[in-house]
Amino acid sequence: MRNKILPLKNDIIVYPAHGAGSACGKNISKETFDLLGNQKQTNYALNKNLTKEEFIKEVLQGILPPPQYFPKNVELNKTIGKKTIEQIIIFWIKTINY
Repeated sequence: MRNKILPLKNDIIVYPAHGAGSACGKNISKETFDLLGNQKQTNYALNKNLTKEEFIKEVLQGILPPPQYFPKNVELNKTIGKKTIEQIIIFWIKTINY
């Protein structure tokens, strides 16, 4: 992040990959977009003064165990990229119907 994100201009609009309440992170804002400059000031993960060890400790502190469905998501993420869009649609239609 220090080499790729922090050097970027503050007026860049950023969009979250996960919403508030997601099990994929902590302190995720409910906002649907923000300026990178604001994120640099308010997002603990973008604190340029943290060492690598401090960053890891901060990210892991207070994180709950992953939900039970996460292993299935991992499996899907590993295999879904090998399928065509038609195969993906058929898979999800079958999954939803069962």
